Amino acid sequence: MGATAVLWLVDFAPRSSFFLYPSGSACNMLRRWSRFAQICAALLVIAFATALQPASAADGTVTALTGQSCAGTRATTNLGCTANDFTSNVTFDQSSTNAITSCIAGTSIFVDVLATVDSGSPDRYDAAYFFGESGSSPQLNNAANMCSLGVFPTANDPFKTFDTDICGDFRGSSPPATLLVQGVKLNCLPTAGTNQLAVPYTLVFNNQIDGSTCTAANVTASSNAKCQGGTATLQSGGVAVSVNGYITVTKATNPTATVGTFAFTT
Repeated sequence: MGATAVLWLVDFAPRSSFFLYPSGSACNMLRRWSRFAQICAALLVIAFATALQPASAADGTVTALTGQSCAGTRATTNLGCTANDFTSNVTFDQSSTNAITSCIAGTSIFVDVLATVDSGSPDRYDAAYFFGESGSSPQLNNAANMCSLGVFPTANDPFKTFDTDICGDFRGSSPPATLLVQGVKLNCLPTAGTNQLAVPYTLVFNNQIDGSTCTAANVTASSNAKCQGGTATLQSGGVAVSVNGYITVTKATNPTATVGTFAFTT
């Protein structure tokens, strides 16, 4: 059985009152008040354009460099990270494109990490994120530990370049910004006492332009204190990524190393 839709147009002509017209006279109404129709069309275009905007577009996007030495190793000391120049969220999000909800304990995974960065301090320079690939803190001075590195971009405020090197800077006292680091390598290990994926990270920076040339190969904290880090969780749709266990079943012949065929049952 068919259904009939009724469109009502409002006549806002300069009268003492307004009138409602049924859809039968809609075409005539639009012809008579073409300006009204143009306004409606413009509003529709704006509405559709707004709806098509990404829900959580990052202010900056970089690709992680995997298998890099960690911040503490580069600084040749365990970093204290006592400065409060930056605040980084303790729960990282993911981009919806490559989001995962779980992983198998002990396996290596690659994820896109969406970090929120906030700074109430003056401008800061040569900033980068380190993520521990083996579950260890990037703050430690241990050459055996490897990290994924996300160097700050040099454009798209508040990400800036105040010097001439390739390491991005950050405009001080700016609103919180988001940085998407793509392709971060992690070991699927849980935070202690939970089944939630652990993301060990360290955010390093310099509090001045010191004349040195920062590169992806040498970026680290400018001093023992100039960093911020810890262990965060990673979310997908507001829910923490879970670490799933597994069971390994090993079958052996009895007597051991018996030659020949045998029936295999579970």
